[in-house]
Amino acid sequence: MQRINTYILSMFLSVVFVVNPLSASTGIPEKVNSFSIGQKITVKLQNGNRLKGKLMEKNAEHFVLEHDTLLKSDNPVREVRYTYVSEVEKAKSYKGWYIAGGILAGLTIVMAAVLGG
Repeated sequence: MQRINTYILSMFLSVVFVVNPLSASTGIPEKVNSFSIGQKITVKLQNGNRLKGKLMEKNAEHFVLEHDTLLKSDNPVREVRYTYVSEVEKAKSYKGWYIAGGILAGLTIVMAAVLGG
């Protein structure tokens, strides 16, 4: 029984204290380098603004983001210096939910036509 309790406690502590590989202890350049070119990322700047777009190129001082948050801007490509960034993460995509919603709406219309007619 003592061995089981120790095992459960060690499993609990390992789950609680697992560190994300992209945690705050990792620098911004390392986080950006973990993403591949062309991958969509979300960047939170030091001033609180957020940019979302494709990672186009990266080097030691900055990275280039083709952002889609300012679609009406004249220059959709933005060079972002690592010193201006407070957080970087993979962008969330909702394309699957849009497809599922379209299928559900189509099925609802078909069922209404079949059952109503």
